[in-house]
Amino acid sequence: MLLPLFVFPIFFLILPPIFDAASIRLGQADSVQAINVFFTALIDPIKGMQYGEIIAKETAIPLGLPFLLMNGLLIGLFLWENETGKTTISKYALFKQLKEVTTGTPDQVGIMSLIPVVRNLKIARFVNPFISPIEKLYSKIFHEESSDESPK
Repeated sequence: MLLPLFVFPIFFLILPPIFDAASIRLGQADSVQAINVFFTALIDPIKGMQYGEIIAKETAIPLGLPFLLMNGLLIGLFLWENETGKTTISKYALFKQLKEVTTGTPDQVGIMSLIPVVRNLKIARFVNPFISPIEKLYSKIFHEESSDESPK
């Protein structure tokens, strides 16, 4: 019964600076009132319906969309690496571990590979036209540097 006495002060001490930093107001004067509206919408959807569009614009899209786009980009890159056998950012330890968990390696299956649509997705035909010029430029730049340093 005493749980709200501990939980709600934490929410009202931690969330206002986050809402202020992200400039989330939900049509209210300050961030504390915005948090009150946010919790009201979570607890009572009928009262929160009037704030649905504002919540989507100010909280869901700015706070969630960049994270989803970044994850989608990384998973697409990892699928491309698995399909072509090339290594880009997965040569770094943290990205290698993320790749092993999400999309797997040629030897093991990852979480995303359990989804049949993702397993059959061939991403290289869509990504190669964008990656090939970058790879050629990269090899041209670093090939010229290595030939300049070689003894004559």
